[in-house]
Amino acid sequence: MNQLDCELLARDAFFARFKKGDIFPSSRGGVTYRVEELSDRGMSVRSTTAARRYMLDFAKLGAVAAQFGLIHPSSIHDGVAQALQNVGLAETSTETILYSASRQYLQMARVPPAMAV
Repeated sequence: MNQLDCELLARDAFFARFKKGDIFPSSRGGVTYRVEELSDRGMSVRSTTAARRYMLDFAKLGAVAAQFGLIHPSSIHDGVAQALQNVGLAETSTETILYSASRQYLQMARVPPAMAV
């Protein structure tokens, strides 16, 4: 799978499952994120407890969702970084949010995480 495949897969899949205003939990719980906008580029989210907004690129969401079963919950940052690297994408500061959004997508799509490889 390459960057373009990841982006196209994720754009269609995430548009089908998420809408503006949807809320999903963080990877460790305690924080939740609200979908602010879905655009051609990605999904913009904001923590419900802070003002900072994050743009989650569809290529990165697709890479994480497609390799979700390979990411160990005890090392999310490193696992997501490796998933991104596997398809030629650079690390980002949003690894844990990418993981959380991908996990929510897989739950909404009813895809067992181990099958998302």
